[in-house]
Amino acid sequence: MKNPSVFIGIPSGSDWKADFGMSLAALMASAGRPLKGGGFIERVQLWNTKGSILSRSRHTLVRKAQELQCSHILFIDSDMVFPNWTLHALLSHDKAVVAANCAVKQLPSLPTARQQGDKPAGTLVDSRETRGISRVWRVGTGVMLLKTSVFDSIQQPWFDITWNEANDDYTGEDWSLCEKLEAAGIPVYVDHDLSRHIGHVGSYTYEHKDIEL
Repeated sequence: MKNPSVFIGIPSGSDWKADFGMSLAALMASAGRPLKGGGFIERVQLWNTKGSILSRSRHTLVRKAQELQCSHILFIDSDMVFPNWTLHALLSHDKAVVAANCAVKQLPSLPTARQQGDKPAGTLVDSRETRGISRVWRVGTGVMLLKTSVFDSIQQPWFDITWNEANDDYTGEDWSLCEKLEAAGIPVYVDHDLSRHIGHVGSYTYEHKDIEL
């Protein structure tokens, strides 16, 4: 992988969580560290799109990443906490799409990643004891790194929200993206080791220790 240029895209409302801001500051301060195997991050662009329609915000961020000709886009939601080495870890895998398997904001918590199974919502992917990376069927976009070129291979709208008859519920924009990636033959991976260092901030910070399967 040649030296990447990374667009960090943050969709948010009008406010950020303080712990997210501190995580982001630490990540940005570490961006100049050498990459695994040599090389360095050539350029980092940071962009925040504020709005109440998440699909629109993500679309706007991708368009900006394309406009700035960045090789990668890192989505980080403004209610996540993460280590300063998050970007370096995700880049080290050199995958078209790789994400963290974040814990959802409920108790007991659940992971966001799924493998395809008998149920419409798939089978939960447990990162608590798993090491390395593995391919998954679906995962959230709370912390996700994509090569910007994947958006040339999938149809718009990239982040639509649809009705799922089988689940009798709406399908979020992150699953819709995964569906389009699957249709284009682009695999999606999760980094299990990074996932255990990710927190999801609400009135409580939800982590993998809160997951019960």
